[in-house]
Amino acid sequence: MKISDSSSDSVRNLFNLNKNEKIFDDFGCSLVEKINLIGRIYLTENNICFDSNVFTQIKLKFPINEILELKKNKNTIEFKVKKQKKDIYKFTSFNNFKISYQRIKSICKNFLIKNKKKNFNILLSEDEEDDESSDNEISNNNNNINNNNDNNNNNNNDNNNNDNNNNNNDNNNNNAIENPDKREKKKGQIISFPEKNNSDNNENNNENNNVEKIKDMNNNENYINNNEQNIKIEDNTKNEELNENQQNMKVLDDII
Repeated sequence: MKISDSSSDSVRNLFNLNKNEKIFDDFGCSLVEKINLIGRIYLTENNICFDSNVFTQIKLKFPINEILELKKNKNTIEFKVKKQKKDIYKFTSFNNFKISYQRIKSICKNFLIKNKKKNFNILLSEDEEDDESSDNEISNNNNNINNNNDNNNNNNNDNNNNDNNNNNNDNNNNNAIENPDKREKKKGQIISFPEKNNSDNNENNNENNNVEKIKDMNNNENYINNNEQNIKIEDNTKNEELNENQQNMKVLDDII
């Protein structure tokens, strides 16, 4: 994404770039040193620049035509350059490593194409070519997954529509049962809904009668049980009276 014009002017002044130099993109990262230096990389039409102000200001400018090799290693991007203090500069701690690397590589490749330079070895090693093919495979797989998801969503929508139709049919059938006398006129004809069967009412009546019979039987059993208990009480009372009379007789015999 191209940065604003005011920011572009600041970048040109900071790195002493040509006034017509286009500034394409910038993102945060760190220069790998004994202590990593946090700063920003700026991608321009002809240069890759870095600026940091952690302990002291550090400005690096790599003209693309002086970059001998561009490599990535895990989360680190390496520049092998000429005409600099060091041969190799490493950058890490990108917010989005993959996008940052692709943007840098794209800027370099476009520069080579524009200037009709054929030495693409500075951009891609064999491992990176494999990475590119694997990225394409991942992209294709993602597209296939998205297509499958779309198909699944369509199938789910069809199933939902079928369920809604089934529910509507069930509701219509329920309405027909709840309103047996309802009639619908359609195209000059009278369509009769099926009348409810009286067998259900008969079954309910039979069940109620059976329940009543069971209640009566339970009442009779309770009555019989109560009578038996009363009879037992009377027997016990009689036995007690007999025992008392016998004792009285014994007492009389002793007296006589």
